[in-house]
Amino acid sequence: MPCLLAGLAAPVAASSAQAREQVDLLIHGASVVDVARGRVSPGQAVAVRGNDIVAVGPDRTLSKRFTLIAENKALLPLYVA
Repeated sequence: MPCLLAGLAAPVAASSAQAREQVDLLIHGASVVDVARGRVSPGQAVAVRGNDIVAVGPDRTLSKRFTLIAENKALLPLYVA
């Protein structure tokens, strides 16, 4: 019986590792400006959930980590450089 339970637990752990977090907005291909260090990082993504930015990082990394809840939402930028 312990072998059977261990065999069932492995697929559950594997599927949990592959689960992606949901966000409301995922901006791809952004150039993020770090004003504190005075540098620009191209090829970045920004993940937003509700009113919070939950992650900023390389586009490939965040695309694997997050999935959108819904697509085709309106975006009204308040500041565009």
